[in-house]
Amino acid sequence: MDMRRSLYEMLEEYSAQDIYPFHMPGHKRNREAAGMKSPYLLDITEVEGFDDLHHASGILKEAQEKAAQVYEAQETHFLINGSTAGILSAISGCMLPGETLLMARNCHRSAYHAASLRRLQVRYLYPCPEELYHLNGGIDPAQVQEELEREPNIRAVFLTSPTYDGILSDIRTIAGIVHEKGKILIVDEAHGAHLQFHSYFPESALQCGADIVIHSVHKTLPSLTQTALLHFSRGNRIREAVKERIRRFLSIYQSSSPSYILMASIDRCMDWLQRKGTAAYDAYIPRLEQFRAGMGGLENIHLAGRELIGTACIAAVDCSRIVLAAPGFAGSGPWIYGRLLKQFAIQMEMAAEDTVVGISTCMDSSEGLDRLEKAVKYLDREIASGLDKRPKGQEDGQVFTQTEILRQMRNETILPIYEAADRPWAEVKLAEAAGSVCGEYLYLYPPGIPLFVPGERMDKEGIALLGRLMESGLAVKGLGGDTADPVVKICK
Repeated sequence: MDMRRSLYEMLEEYSAQDIYPFHMPGHKRNREAAGMKSPYLLDITEVEGFDDLHHASGILKEAQEKAAQVYEAQETHFLINGSTAGILSAISGCMLPGETLLMARNCHRSAYHAASLRRLQVRYLYPCPEELYHLNGGIDPAQVQEELEREPNIRAVFLTSPTYDGILSDIRTIAGIVHEKGKILIVDEAHGAHLQFHSYFPESALQCGADIVIHSVHKTLPSLTQTALLHFSRGNRIREAVKERIRRFLSIYQSSSPSYILMASIDRCMDWLQRKGTAAYDAYIPRLEQFRAGMGGLENIHLAGRELIGTACIAAVDCSRIVLAAPGFAGSGPWIYGRLLKQFAIQMEMAAEDTVVGISTCMDSSEGLDRLEKAVKYLDREIASGLDKRPKGQEDGQVFTQTEILRQMRNETILPIYEAADRPWAEVKLAEAAGSVCGEYLYLYPPGIPLFVPGERMDKEGIALLGRLMESGLAVKGLGGDTADPVVKICK
């Protein structure tokens, strides 16, 4: 008899455990967040009176207009396939096949997929390396200016701000440069859907002049997973023909049977922002500041914050993002992440080589933040008491930081992404792939930023990096075979 537990049973068991979520979705499993009944009672299709998302003229048109009003956008579209659908649609609609996209190299892989699907030429912008916590910094506006002057055929610029670590680029200055050249600025602000709703947070990309902005509502606001928004800014710089193409691609990249539960969740979230958002953030900010103040006296584990502003082209920092680092402790990211979960039942969002990222939202309780503070202080004392700062099997210099990962991502491009994706491929052992042209995306998830993109040459240093990441316990997606002897797809 099959004794395998179903996914539903596992979710039920997990929800009953005392595990505190410092990860998305932003509602933090708070039943009061959405105030919605059983999903089975609400799950319908396009029945009479409930409109059609892809040809909205009634209740869904009104709901999207309300969302545009909340975000002070000219036009807003519901996304029920997450920010991924918005990124695919925005790039696809703004670009024609063969045109050139200027994009940040630390973008989510969906941007690369859009470039492949639309058969685009791609030029990269590289974030400035941040040296204190070894994070990806901001995009230098001067680099944007230089690239636009070097390559006049660039049609649009695509950036991610804030990053997974809460780092924001100078979008206002970059928008001015892009617009002066007559180009379109698209910003993946998936992790910044909350920025507009309190002066404590940095300005959002919509406020700073971006033309198209994508928000993941579920990441930092009380909404269900997969819910997101695509906005056209009030600047009205985008030609109607481009907007119409984007609307068409939204209907291509999203389900023809969109979930009314997800759409209702977005609509409820917009209602919540209008009615309760100000009071919720006014109450949350002191809780967050108290937590950050309590973390200030740690000796070994540091909490990144506004001290980064002005360094590495960082224009602002979202202090609701919890980025923990233990400088000098090789491989501290997986160690802190694992101890918080196993010893203190705190689930963080992700671990990098030497950092841990947690997502805090206005749905976090004082008890939850206090629990994290006490746990981190305990781990800080444990390090101070003589814990070996070099985990077994790791010698000095063997662990790559995010800064070193960024440097490694300056790979030589041999083929356009679309051509590499369509080429016949073969599998070879990763250890023997040096000199080959990569045929698959290789990345850590989260955050989903490719370390190698199809069409890039694989070198010994990059292969060594992948090996070190796996040795430290991080899962590299895109590889096949046994973890002890992985294989990789290469172009023939």
